Amino acid sequence: MLNNRLRGIKNMIPHGTKFVLDVGTDHSYLPITLIQEEIASYVIASDISVFPLEDANENIRKHGLEECIETRLGDGLQVLNENEYPDLVVIAGVSGEGIVKILQEGYNKLEFDPILVLQAMEDSYSLRKYLLEIGYNFDKEVLISDKKRYYQIIRSIREKGYKNYSKLELEYGPQILKNPTKTLKEFLEKELAKINRVINNVNRSSSKDDEIIDKKNKFVKRYHDLQEVYRNAFSHEKRYH
Repeated sequence: MLNNRLRGIKNMIPHGTKFVLDVGTDHSYLPITLIQEEIASYVIASDISVFPLEDANENIRKHGLEECIETRLGDGLQVLNENEYPDLVVIAGVSGEGIVKILQEGYNKLEFDPILVLQAMEDSYSLRKYLLEIGYNFDKEVLISDKKRYYQIIRSIREKGYKNYSKLELEYGPQILKNPTKTLKEFLEKELAKINRVINNVNRSSSKDDEIIDKKNKFVKRYHDLQEVYRNAFSHEKRYH
């Protein structure tokens, strides 16, 4: 039922979690699996659109899980009632900026420090930066490959003390870089090749325009930064899995 991306999210959720909120549940495949595998006891599956919730309700009924999964129409954490505080919140499949907006608008629901399992489609840098600002750190991170796309999945918990990370760590994930995998190697190699193609295209241009030169310099710097990340992660002394 679950693709690689959703399976990666599921694997971030501790067994025995009592109350999960799944924001943007779509077909509710994740909540159904969480209940079936006894990972969670109760899930609120929410979506901002009516049609996905209709599919979700049909799937929940098919599996006879109406007592364990409740669907709600609404935006982000605002679907929660006044005295509802989940133990864990899943927000996946939107941009980093979109996740930040959801957390900001529902900040009062973070009062009891729920675990956050987050997967941004882009701009994980802004997401990690915001998490640090509100006292959350990165407990576990994984890079998943699914249908030729790559997804960073972050499990974040509230911790005392502010941690300092580099820009590249916030972009690619300190735990992902610290625990290199074949997926990370493949991803970085593709990123380097893509940037190299851009640099070559700019080099072939005869334009001396300052904007073009500035663009090239930025890409060259990024290429060198990623090369350093690659070397640090995949030096001969390190093993990866």
